[in-house]
Amino acid sequence: MMKWQLTILKSALRVCLLTVLLVAQAFALESEALPISSQQASQSVSQYIYVLHDQEDNLNLEQVIAADEAGEFVRNEQDIINFGFLGYSVWVRFDLSYPEEEVTQPDSLFRYIEVATSLLDQGVLYEEQPDGSWSESRSDLTVPFDERALNHVYSVFPVTLEKNKRQRFYLRMKSDGSFYVPLTVWEPEAYSVKVANEEFVFGFFYGAMLCIAAFNFLIYLSVKDTSYLYYIAYLMSITLLFFIDLGHGVNIFDSTGTFLHKSIIGPTIWLLWIFVTSFIRQFLETENNHPVIDGWLLVIRGMGFIYLVLELFMPSTVGVLWGATITPFLVIAFPPMCVYMWRRGNMNALFFLIAWGFNMLGLTVYSGLSLGLIPSNLYMVALAPLGILSEAVLLSLALAERVKRTQKVLVDADKTAMAQLARYRSVFNNALEGIYQLSLNGKFIRVNPAMAKILGFTTPKELLAQNTAALDICYQNPESQYSCLAREHLLKEEVAFLRRGGQPAWADHSARLIFDEYGKPSHIEGTFIDVTERKKKEDAVKEKEHARVEKEIAKDTADAKSEFLANMSHEIRTPLTSIIGHSESIKSLKLTGSERENAFRTISNCSQQLLKLINDILDYSKIEAQKLDVENVDLDLKEFVAELRHTYEWQADHKGIKLFFVAHGKIPKAIKSDPTRLRQIVDSLLSNSLRYTKEGAITIVFQWISTQQTLLIKVIDTGVGISADQQQGIFDIFDQGGGGSVRKYGGVGLGLPIARQLALLLGGDLSLNSGIGAGSEFSVSIKPGIVGTNDWIDSTDLSSVAPKSSNPKAALEVPSLSGTVLLAEDNPVNQKLISKIISKTGANVEIAANGQIAVDIVSSESVDLILMDINMPVMDGLEATRIIRRGHEELPIFALTAEIDADELSKAKRAGCVDCLKKPVDRQEIYQVLEQVLAPK
Repeated sequence: MMKWQLTILKSALRVCLLTVLLVAQAFALESEALPISSQQASQSVSQYIYVLHDQEDNLNLEQVIAADEAGEFVRNEQDIINFGFLGYSVWVRFDLSYPEEEVTQPDSLFRYIEVATSLLDQGVLYEEQPDGSWSESRSDLTVPFDERALNHVYSVFPVTLEKNKRQRFYLRMKSDGSFYVPLTVWEPEAYSVKVANEEFVFGFFYGAMLCIAAFNFLIYLSVKDTSYLYYIAYLMSITLLFFIDLGHGVNIFDSTGTFLHKSIIGPTIWLLWIFVTSFIRQFLETENNHPVIDGWLLVIRGMGFIYLVLELFMPSTVGVLWGATITPFLVIAFPPMCVYMWRRGNMNALFFLIAWGFNMLGLTVYSGLSLGLIPSNLYMVALAPLGILSEAVLLSLALAERVKRTQKVLVDADKTAMAQLARYRSVFNNALEGIYQLSLNGKFIRVNPAMAKILGFTTPKELLAQNTAALDICYQNPESQYSCLAREHLLKEEVAFLRRGGQPAWADHSARLIFDEYGKPSHIEGTFIDVTERKKKEDAVKEKEHARVEKEIAKDTADAKSEFLANMSHEIRTPLTSIIGHSESIKSLKLTGSERENAFRTISNCSQQLLKLINDILDYSKIEAQKLDVENVDLDLKEFVAELRHTYEWQADHKGIKLFFVAHGKIPKAIKSDPTRLRQIVDSLLSNSLRYTKEGAITIVFQWISTQQTLLIKVIDTGVGISADQQQGIFDIFDQGGGGSVRKYGGVGLGLPIARQLALLLGGDLSLNSGIGAGSEFSVSIKPGIVGTNDWIDSTDLSSVAPKSSNPKAALEVPSLSGTVLLAEDNPVNQKLISKIISKTGANVEIAANGQIAVDIVSSESVDLILMDINMPVMDGLEATRIIRRGHEELPIFALTAEIDADELSKAKRAGCVDCLKKPVDRQEIYQVLEQVLAPK
């Protein structure tokens, strides 16, 4: 085949491939919209959802649309999105279309968009209108149910779809608990049937649970067995949990959401576990028959009480998270316990195992429906509450049979115990633990010697004589303790008390309510076990651990300070070494002219480097103290680019790196912002890119985002890049991509943190996109004002901007002037330096060592310009300026200060200064001022 034929064939293949790719891309974009059929009752939107996390919780619709256009939304790949516990807003975007299926179908289609998550704190749907505007509808806790488009616990939004049109929706959601997003489009009639079926199922469930609880309460009134109370409390807790979690509580009884709000789900979960463990202990008699299991049940119940108290001090979401995490383990742990107890002969455990199986089935189905793992239909929805209801019925029947047997066993056991009491008299008197009997009216009947000794009494007789004092130790909270004994017939607690004589002590206190042969309360028996030594050892261990942790924290703090001081010492000593070394070399008479010039240049460069480091430290200190102010003055972006080119083009050329300035679209020529701080931000980014880029190019991109009135500046380089782990702390102090980067490339890590804080002060932010070997892209945004209305520039205008001076080493031109300048400066070195700079112009210089001398000179001599140092002895510069202004209103006075910020400038101008000149002095700046004021020769 000839060469020209091969060329034609290759071109044809390229055109075909490009066409296929374009068609595939168009098809992919079109397929992103969910086609809504007029023949389907419901359609899931999950596979067509794109998600954006609003972690700052402050985005509005315009910002979200901009983020969408920037590609920040992430496509959902799950059947049901489970967000878990977020604490901030989530935005989802999806498109719906109503394609033409047949000629007779209507031009528009009415549908419900359902978010099957109850009680959203925020649920707002934005729908794009034909004219490009957006409509807003809300269905969340901020809207009363009777004011919603559809009165339902879920967030439901009615929408109308136009035939052959693609409609875009944004949905903002937030929940202070865990939430998932089963998003479905429903045909109205089908949705009504679905809601009616669900409400019937759960209505039947609630009614049946209440009837069972009422029935068992009537039995309790007859038999007075506290097991029934625990059982009733357990039934009501699990019913209340469903009632709140499904949103029926707020919808039916509490439209304001103040009492039956989902925030009490956490306490309800822990109440449920408190009551269910208490019921299990009573129903299965674990205390007597299975002490190990009883201990575990007490631990679970104790956890319930602890977390119930902690709910008062921590966010509700934390309690729900802990409850949701621990509950599956507890649910799964009960069946093995029941199997073990059943194998040990406890028949009640078999009843409970069967009933608990139904409960597990119901809870599993409910969780599966919530997470979208089980198909949602009437049978599955009904199976969840029916499983729990079946457990309630079985336990109710088993409890009635168990109570009869248990009462007989307890009566027989009490008779046997009373008959054998005399046989254990010796054990009573010689026991190491304290043992007592207490009458129902609060009088000690008898105590053993160990009991008297533990409480600090010499003999049992002495304790009985001091009955009130001893009783106050054992029963420090008599109301709750007696209530516990009356309810559970048992009391177990740890008591901290003061022995007679004032010595602190601890004891494990156990008490039991004893019944007579007729089943009536007779007296209280208890034990008091001294655990003082154990508590002291525990406290010592805790104190030792606390000291160890504090020592580690102190060591970490000291290491961080040492690292900072080491970096700072290195960065300060490096330029100082050059300054001192070259200063010493200048003294040598053997230096040639070029060597001497090179030494002076090195001293100047190192001095500027040292000054920048000091300025960074001062700026960061001001930012930390929230004392850094920003200006809002006119800034010409073309001049801004010219200054950047003047500073950085020669540095880039020196390293063999290309430097480009471009604009994406039109940008305003002039803005209102703080030129100094914006320049400081860009300087930090450019310096950073130059430091880490060995070859390639650095591109500075300017872009105006009109929807947000934001100026975006990107600094893109082809440097070494930054890994994802290193990016985590890149804007933290002392972090430049890790300690290795600091040691390899220099710096103390202040530049980027300062740049980030300055960007925030200017109304924007600073972000990073990078990867190892892929270069870095820093994006800084600010919110400036616009000067003028029609003056806009583009990349062509920026590329035509020339640097102010192509050679940064060009000699400074000294003007030829005449006149008298009064220099008020107390530092002799600064006096000589500034005087020499001024004298080169031909002007005369008068020196005043303090403000008072300056006032005296002005009152006796004629001067044309005053350079006034602010901080001087005897009289400072501001006070001297105020005095001079009283008789010389037109005399130009410029302040000399090392603090050039808005506050310092404001103080100087209020005192009467025309403007401020910064220290260290800039010769070009001084010459510009002299040319403005003094006459030329």
